[in-house]
Amino acid sequence: MGRNNASTRYLRIENFEIYNYYFERMINIARSQFTWTGLPDTCDPWYLEKVMLNAGKGSIFRVKGTDIWLSTDFVYKTGGLSVYGLPTDICGVGANKGPIETDEWEIMWDNKTHTSLLPQIRFYAKQLTMLHQTFNLNLKQQNKPTVVVTNDNKLLSNMNFFNEMDEYKPVLYVNSSFNMDAIQTLDLHVEYKGRELLEAMEIVWGRFLSMCGIVPLTSKKERMNNDELVMNRQSDLVSLNSRMEDRLEMCNKLNKNHGFNCAVNLASNIIEESQFEPFMTVSGTMLGETSGSKTTYDNLDKDDEQKGVEN
Repeated sequence: MGRNNASTRYLRIENFEIYNYYFERMINIARSQFTWTGLPDTCDPWYLEKVMLNAGKGSIFRVKGTDIWLSTDFVYKTGGLSVYGLPTDICGVGANKGPIETDEWEIMWDNKTHTSLLPQIRFYAKQLTMLHQTFNLNLKQQNKPTVVVTNDNKLLSNMNFFNEMDEYKPVLYVNSSFNMDAIQTLDLHVEYKGRELLEAMEIVWGRFLSMCGIVPLTSKKERMNNDELVMNRQSDLVSLNSRMEDRLEMCNKLNKNHGFNCAVNLASNIIEESQFEPFMTVSGTMLGETSGSKTTYDNLDKDDEQKGVEN
């Protein structure tokens, strides 16, 4: 019972580590997608993107009775709604949760649904965790242990025999009573699906990027299907516009109504930084890697072609 409990606890810790890896990496990408310039020094673009992602909304406002501008979340004042459901007056909400009275303000939404993207990010992180653990299980099942039928009298001799095998000795000496027929290999007959699982993980990762409006680098397979590629890129641009549009409108309002000279742009390195990088596997290597060098899809294709020629 104690051993089973320990295994369960270890599995839960492993699941949490894998989930946390994907979740935090997606959070970092979503928060780093846009860069702000020209904001007052008292405004924190990082905190602004944090509340935009977490709450689905954000504001830039001047604290009442001061010249200090801040960039935080906001709440509606009671009864302060327009006919379109937008606030006619707000209070800022900082990390200390205290309401901050405002004199001037502008608000924006992270996307057209006016909601947080965190539930979707958690969904994709769970999908990646399940696929990753399926990969780990499939990898473990490729192990083919040696089974030796023995008894208490011969147990030590058999153990010494296999210990010598582990030392790569070129010659092994056994007693004449040693039964070679008692040595068998346990094969679970589970087909290796590592490549397919890795491809499935990249598809899920690509859907997360598409949700954010990030266009991933084009792979060899994508270049073979131009029509599908165009449709995917159009979907990415729609998602990007849904997140970028309110940010651009915020800049225009700040510049026009409050004398700012600010701008927001897509981070120049976001495509490179958002490429799929799996968590470590049970074997201590990355998914899609071998112990000596990194395995790419192109190399796998060449290996398959070579096997076909040899066969």
